[in-house]
Amino acid sequence: MQSPLFRLKSLPEKIAAVAGQVTTSSRDIVAISLERFVRMPLGWPETLFMKRVQLRWHFFFARRRTGMFFFWKKGSLEQIVLDADLDMTVVPGESFERGPSITMEGIEYCFVLPPFVRIDRTAELLASIGLPEASPSDCIVLELGPGEQDLLAIKDPRKGVDGATITYTRFGKTVRVLPERIDRQRLWRPQPFIALFEAIRAWFLGGEGDVLPIRPPPNSRQSDVWKMLLQLVSAYVQSSQAIDERQPPPDGKLELVDELGVRYDIGRFESRIILRLTPEGEIAVEDEDDPFHLRLTLSMRREPRGASALVDVRPPDFLAGGDLREAFLDALDGAPGELSSVLGAKEAEARRFLREGRDSAVVFRVRWERDKDTDVIVLDGILDGTCVVAMLRGDFSVKATNSDPPAVELLSGTLEALFVGPSQMDEPVVPKDVVGYVLQFAAEIQKWLAVVV
Repeated sequence: MQSPLFRLKSLPEKIAAVAGQVTTSSRDIVAISLERFVRMPLGWPETLFMKRVQLRWHFFFARRRTGMFFFWKKGSLEQIVLDADLDMTVVPGESFERGPSITMEGIEYCFVLPPFVRIDRTAELLASIGLPEASPSDCIVLELGPGEQDLLAIKDPRKGVDGATITYTRFGKTVRVLPERIDRQRLWRPQPFIALFEAIRAWFLGGEGDVLPIRPPPNSRQSDVWKMLLQLVSAYVQSSQAIDERQPPPDGKLELVDELGVRYDIGRFESRIILRLTPEGEIAVEDEDDPFHLRLTLSMRREPRGASALVDVRPPDFLAGGDLREAFLDALDGAPGELSSVLGAKEAEARRFLREGRDSAVVFRVRWERDKDTDVIVLDGILDGTCVVAMLRGDFSVKATNSDPPAVELLSGTLEALFVGPSQMDEPVVPKDVVGYVLQFAAEIQKWLAVVV
C-alpha cells in the first residue's frame, strides 16, 4: 500500500502561503492608518499593525474498510492512523534587519533522548547486567535511579512476555525478571516496574535527556517518520522565506508605509504528531500492525546562523498530568465503595489516600476496545499509617464531548488492586498485561531510536 504521506506533498506550500499573507496584511493595515491620518481633519496619530498572529492546523489520516483518507475535520471514522497539530506564531522581529536566509540545507537536526535511556550499550555493560548474549541492536537499557546502579535491561522487547529477556540491576546486583505461577496466573515482582513508572513520570514532568545531533538519511532510505519530519521542516523554511520575500529588502529604498511598519519572524513553530509505526519505521495501517502509539514533537528554533529542528518522542497513552488524567482520578473518586474495597480501607481513608496521591499519580492504558479502555492507575501515599504504592486496574468508558477533556466513567465492578503495599515489597503481583505494556513501550522507544537517530 502506498504511504499516506503522499497526500502531504502540497502542505508546505499551503502553510507558507498563509504565513506570507501576514506581512502583506500588516502592510495593508499600516497603509490604511496613513490614509486615515491624511483624510481626518485633525489627523489620527496612530499607526496600526498586527502584533501577533497565531495559526493552527490539524490534520490526520484515518482508515476505513474501503481505504485510507486524509481529513482536516474528524467524521465517523474506523481508526485514526496519524493525528497531527501544527502551531505557528508570527510575531514582530527583534530588529528591522533581515537575518540570514533559512534554507533546508542549513537546518541542524537534534534528537532529545528520554532521560532514562542508556545509549552506551557496550558488550561489557550487557554482560555485567546479565545479558552476555545480547547485542546493542536487540536490547534497550533504562536507568531507573539517580545514579547508574539501577538498570532495567530488556532483550528483544518486541517478542513480548513469552520471548523477551528482562534483567533488573539494583545497587550493582543483577537478577533475571521472571514470572511466577500463582493460581494459574503468571505474575511478576513489582520493584522494577514501579521504578520505571516513576522514571517515566519524572520525564513527563519536564525531565530531558541528552541532545544528540542527527542527520536526515538519503531519500532512498527515508522512513515515513523522516518524510513527515522533512515535510514539516520544509513548511517552516518556506514560511520563513515567504515572510522575508514580502518584506522590503534591507538595502532598498523604503516607502513611508514600510518605515512605519514592522518586520516579522516566526516566533513559534511546533508540531505534535501521534502515530504508530511498523518495525520498518513506516506508518502502520493494517489491523495486524502494532497498535502502540507514540507522540513525536518537532520544534523549530531560529538561531543566529540559521535554524535548528528539535525532535523528541513520548507515549500519549501515559498520563502524568493534565485534564485527562484528572478526569480518570475523578472517576475513581466517584466510586468510593469500589475504591475502599480494593484498597482494604474505610471509604474516608481511601478517599484521603487518593486525594493526597493525586499530584504524583500516573495513568496508562494497557488495552483498548471500541467501547472501553482498560487502564492502570499508580498512586502512592499514606494508607492506615503506612507508606504504600497502589497499582489499580479498571475498565473505563471514555466518551468525547464538546468540551475538553472527554467524559470518563469507571465501569462498575471492574476495579481491582494489582498491588497495594510498600514499594520494596517483593511478592509477585504484576500481571501479564502490565508487563506487556512495559515491553511495548520499550520496543517503541528502541524502534524510534533506530528510525530517527
